[in-house]
Amino acid sequence: MFKNYIKIAWRNIAKRKTNTAISTLGLAVAFTCCTFLFLTTAYEFSFDRFHDNKNQIFKVYNNYSSPVNNEGITRSAAMSIPVSPMLKNEVPGIEKVTRILNGESGAMYQNKEQSLQVNYVDDDFFGIFSFPVIAGNRQAPLGGIGNVVLSEYAAKKLLGNEDPIGKL
Repeated sequence: MFKNYIKIAWRNIAKRKTNTAISTLGLAVAFTCCTFLFLTTAYEFSFDRFHDNKNQIFKVYNNYSSPVNNEGITRSAAMSIPVSPMLKNEVPGIEKVTRILNGESGAMYQNKEQSLQVNYVDDDFFGIFSFPVIAGNRQAPLGGIGNVVLSEYAAKKLLGNEDPIGKL
């Protein structure tokens, strides 16, 4: 019985070659698109999976509606500055809070100025995220006023092969 189904299918494929080619090409394109979508989704969900307490890290969003334009509710991660201490002090269950402000700044060492991407964060940042600290104070990298944490790229770009610990 199965042999007859194969024969009939083969005869239909041989009889309708154009239709078969279009269907096969469409199926191949669909499988390719599905594969790319799966790989893209897996790639996007793979970020920041190395943190020790990844299941306890959340991002706070602000939902607001603007009376100027009728686009409905807009979602943004931008908050006013006092929200961070208020969340930490008044909302039970929140242990640590950090604000992140992205920017670009000039850094100078021995009359050599470099433009670097800068992220301004609170002291709790390294308590929330478990980025590896290669050298320096591993317990509280941002424990004092004027303390800076450099990535390997920024340290090499600014200082070359010198040890960055204690430099101004």
